[in-house]
Amino acid sequence: MHEPSDSSLLWDGVRVMVRLLRAAEALVGGLEGRNHRRAAKKRAQAIRYARGRENRIPHYRELLKLTRATLAYADEAATLVRQALDPIAVMLWRAEFRSFRPLIERVIAQSERRVLHGEALPANEKIVSLFEPHADIIVTGGREVQYGHKAQPDRRPQRLDPRPGDRGRQSGRQRTVLAHAQAPHRLLRQGAPTGRRRRRFRQPS
Repeated sequence: MHEPSDSSLLWDGVRVMVRLLRAAEALVGGLEGRNHRRAAKKRAQAIRYARGRENRIPHYRELLKLTRATLAYADEAATLVRQALDPIAVMLWRAEFRSFRPLIERVIAQSERRVLHGEALPANEKIVSLFEPHADIIVTGGREVQYGHKAQPDRRPQRLDPRPGDRGRQSGRQRTVLAHAQAPHRLLRQGAPTGRRRRRFRQPS
C-alpha cells in the first residue's frame, strides 16, 4: 500500500462520493449539486508540491470545504434515491454509501486535528485508507514505515508423514518413528538368509 496523506484521503473521499452521485443520478435523475472532483484534485496536487506547513494550510482549508460540500450532496442523494424503481440497485447503493460515509467523516476530523490544529494522533486512531479501513501502520525497523495488513505466521506444528505407498507396509511403531525422523534418507535392510524369498522393508535411520 502506498504511503497515505491527509490530502490524498480527502481526494479519495471526493471522487468516491462523486461516483456515488453519478450512480444516484442514473437511478432517479434530477439531482442538484456541483461536481467538485476537478477542484479537489487540483487542491490535492497543490498540497503535494507545496513547501512548508504554512503554504499547505490554505489549500487544506479549501480541500476540506470541497469534501464537506460533496458529502452534503451525497446525503441529499441518499434521501432521494429511495424513490428509484429498482429496489435492489437502491439497496446496493445505500450499502456502499453507508460504508464510505463514516470513513470520510473520520478523514475530515483527522485532517482538521493534524493539519489545522497541529495535534499528534495515536496510531490506533488514524485511518490510512478508505478502501482498506483495517490496514495497519507497520514499523519494520529504524524509520521505515509500511502500511498494510500484518501477516499472521502459521504456528501449527509441522509433521513429516510417510509416503502414501509405504503406509500399508509399515506398522504403527514404524510410522511413528518415521514421522519424527530428521534424516532425509532411509536405509534398506535385508532379512535373514533363508530358503524362502527375502523380504525387504524400509526402516528410518
